[in-house]
Amino acid sequence: MFVRKLILAFILLFFSVCLPHCTVMPDEIIHKQLFDLNWKFSFGNNKSASESDFNDVIWRDIDLPHDWSSEPTFKNLREETASDEIVLYRKNFDIPENWKGKKIELEFEGISAQHEIFVNGTPIQCSAKEKQNITAELTTKVNLKDKNLIVIRIKVPSESELKANTEAGIFGHVWLVIKESETKP
Repeated sequence: MFVRKLILAFILLFFSVCLPHCTVMPDEIIHKQLFDLNWKFSFGNNKSASESDFNDVIWRDIDLPHDWSSEPTFKNLREETASDEIVLYRKNFDIPENWKGKKIELEFEGISAQHEIFVNGTPIQCSAKEKQNITAELTTKVNLKDKNLIVIRIKVPSESELKANTEAGIFGHVWLVIKESETKP
């Protein structure tokens, strides 16, 4: 019995000394979830698509990764329109209130050139070049008590640009990443 109490006392002492020194460092990932499901997709340059009250009911439901360049709809679109056409992706999502004070990011493993990212109607990132593994910071743009909307506008490349690239759209996985913030709220 005495040995058990001694072991228990040692364990309690160990944790009471060590645990206060265990902290999550700023920018350390504390939660990461796949963000690929339940997107909406459409061809067309509708500038109001980034607004939360925009009606996307007729848009296609898709999951990511998504390469729209091989779709028959795209091939028909390419023949009928100019090279300044746009494709759009939309997704509604919630952020739990317990993520307040955390750094909230989206990590894209692959996205087409000339894209713009909007969160709740506000542009947050724009890129003229195709990149792998881009990160978009959402922290100051998300609502913790209401729905959120992300919209991605991607310029349809010219025929020569399309031949040089084998994939188009959001052709990699997307992750919602929560990190410990450097500053507390």
